[in-house]
Amino acid sequence: MTPDGDGFKTPERSDDYLDQSPSYSDDCAFTAADLERQTNEFITAALDHYNSQDQNQVKYELVQAITSAAIFSARGFYGHVNFTAKSNLENSEEEFLFAELYYDSDSDVYKPTCIVSLQGSERVGGVRGMESADFAGVYYGKEIPVDPQHCYACLEEVKHPKDGTLYETGHHVGGLYGYL
Repeated sequence: MTPDGDGFKTPERSDDYLDQSPSYSDDCAFTAADLERQTNEFITAALDHYNSQDQNQVKYELVQAITSAAIFSARGFYGHVNFTAKSNLENSEEEFLFAELYYDSDSDVYKPTCIVSLQGSERVGGVRGMESADFAGVYYGKEIPVDPQHCYACLEEVKHPKDGTLYETGHHVGGLYGYL
């Protein structure tokens, strides 16, 4: 990490994933700098919330910001974010984390709904743009295709828990999600 002018340490990170992302093009109004700001805002909210909880004896420090997605759904505004962090335990190793945050407009803060460490085999990419007729469920009393194991709001580079019940949004197959 590198210190900035305020003494805050800005994480060093790779921009390789931006070059491979189909969501970023020359005509896209949401720039790589916007993505970086959004990703850091989501990570800060997730780690600040987690580390402030008295019951969480193990605290985490950011190692590297990876990527995020902002999701506008019928339920509200959410963010999905990936990053690596290390715990305050002696000899701790870097962990890959997923967090989902919900924007609470009443308090003007992002509140985590899920923060989970993912081992390689426990993560699956988003499947935005794909459709499947294999899943159906009842959502608010209506038959809507629901896949509780995948996120249809994020692209493949945003990794999620294989157990999709750990996070709230993105499960509607062919859903009309707004993106940033």
